[in-house]
Amino acid sequence: MKTIDTSATREVLLEVLVERQHQIEDHGWTPDNDDRHGPEDMAWLVARRAVELCNASAVQVVDVRRLFVEMAAISVAAIEAIDRKARVE
Repeated sequence: MKTIDTSATREVLLEVLVERQHQIEDHGWTPDNDDRHGPEDMAWLVARRAVELCNASAVQVVDVRRLFVEMAAISVAAIEAIDRKARVE
């Protein structure tokens, strides 16, 4: 199996972590906040950004790459919340 752990991959993952920190600090999307929402709420946040990517007129205006980073960071938060809930049960 070919490894995907390249310096480019690490840079992208670091960017996702920085975005996650931004979400916590600027939006108050802390782990406690995330735990109050179900996976469907997190999926809705990701889907909302995905819809922006599907809108041909908006794609010219928005930063496509930025939306993918935001979706990845939200997905990380959702996975962490699912893992925390599984540890409690």
